[in-house]
Amino acid sequence: MTFIIDGNNLIGRKITADPKWRSVKENLVLKIVKYVAATRKKVKIVFDGIEEANYPDGTVFKGVQIFYAKPGKTADERIKNMIRNISYARDVTVVSSDRELKSFVSSKGAKVISREVFRSELAKLNLREEKEIKESNPKIENVSEWLEFFGMKREQQVTRKDLHKK
Repeated sequence: MTFIIDGNNLIGRKITADPKWRSVKENLVLKIVKYVAATRKKVKIVFDGIEEANYPDGTVFKGVQIFYAKPGKTADERIKNMIRNISYARDVTVVSSDRELKSFVSSKGAKVISREVFRSELAKLNLREEKEIKESNPKIENVSEWLEFFGMKREQQVTRKDLHKK
């Protein structure tokens, strides 16, 4: 299963001259990297605008392939061309809330999910990750139990002060 993401549509805004725009795109790519790691799905993301020097067109960054609209074209047009060139569109899901793009993609047999649905998938993934981190860190009140489990007595515990004395 391959996902093709309309990057600007997922972000929810058009390109701006704001210097933060680059970091907004990079943060999205990092979220998508986590998604790929968790789901093992193949993901391509297409942005409007000129390509970034750090991530040239076609770059694969930690499992996410990054594309840009061609000069004078839009990301939607690039995605449509990608869909046209895929022999079996049923294996593709496009992430976009753009009506025209959704209509085109559906007519070619590919699946479409809205940016809201995909954002909720990303949020669930993030919540699951946070929960796993919390569960993997023992709480301070459980230290005595952990020491006992490993056969140590409380007085055998090495403190930070002990480490600094050496």
